[in-house]
Amino acid sequence: MKPARPEDLDALIETALEDGALRRAPAGLCRRIKDRVLLLSVIEKERKRFRQSSAAACILTAVAVGAVALLIVAGGFPQIVARGVPGCMGFVDYATASVTHVFSGFAGMMALVFVFPIAAMTIMVLAAIPVLKGAVEAARRGPSGSPEISQDPSTGPRREQ
Repeated sequence: MKPARPEDLDALIETALEDGALRRAPAGLCRRIKDRVLLLSVIEKERKRFRQSSAAACILTAVAVGAVALLIVAGGFPQIVARGVPGCMGFVDYATASVTHVFSGFAGMMALVFVFPIAAMTIMVLAAIPVLKGAVEAARRGPSGSPEISQDPSTGPRREQ
C-alpha cells in the first residue's frame, strides 16, 4: 500500500509502531547528534565567511584597478611619459614589434595544441554515445533481459508483454 498524502503516511507509520515497545536510545546518541549539528553549523558559517571574503576581495581588487586606471588617465601619465622620457615611445614600438614577431611563429603550434584535445574529446563523446544507449536500454529491460516493468499509479506494477 502506497500512501497518497503525508497524513496517510503518518497514519501508516503510527499503526506500524503502535504494537512495538519503545527502546532506549543508545548511549551517546544525543551527544553524537549535537556534535554533528554543531559541525554542520560551523561548516555553514565557514562557507558563508568564505563567500563574503571572496566577494570582498573581488570588490577590493576591482576598486583598486579602477582607481589606478583613473589616476593614469586623469593624471595624463601617458603624455607625461611620452614628453618627459626621450625615446620612450620608440622603445614601446620596438617591444611591440618584437613580441609580435616572436609569437607569430607560434600561431600554428598553438592552434594544434588547442585543436587536438578538442578533437580527441569530440571523438570520445561520439564513441560513448552507442555505449550509453546500450546501457540505457539494458536498464530499461531489467535484470537478465526480462521484459520491461512499467509503473502505473492506478494499477500498480505490471510486466509488459
